[in-house]
Amino acid sequence: MFVSEFVLAEIGEGDSAAVQKRQELVVDLPILAANDAALWLAGEIMSRAKLPVRVADDVAHIAVSSVHGMDYLLTWNCAHIANPHWQMKLEAIIKGAGFAMPVMCTPQAFLEGE
Repeated sequence: MFVSEFVLAEIGEGDSAAVQKRQELVVDLPILAANDAALWLAGEIMSRAKLPVRVADDVAHIAVSSVHGMDYLLTWNCAHIANPHWQMKLEAIIKGAGFAMPVMCTPQAFLEGE
């Protein structure tokens, strides 16, 4: 299991007690860097898919996991990440850029597949 720089930023927001609990859960996880390739891929996805700026953070999660070769991207965001209507379009863009898109699903769907 890995966590990205973007996840670390997100879990650092909100109620301080909740922030502390979330940070304790991920403290020992390796961090996926938002490197130049990931930032470039995020930009490619945004422009080629003609996505609105408001989803840039969600696209960044997808780009980082793709660039780092993750098999799965677990998320509770079913509007913009674990959304089957987005996935075919995104996969074509990601493959065209030379990367493989991870399976994007909720943790519950991942666990039910065992």
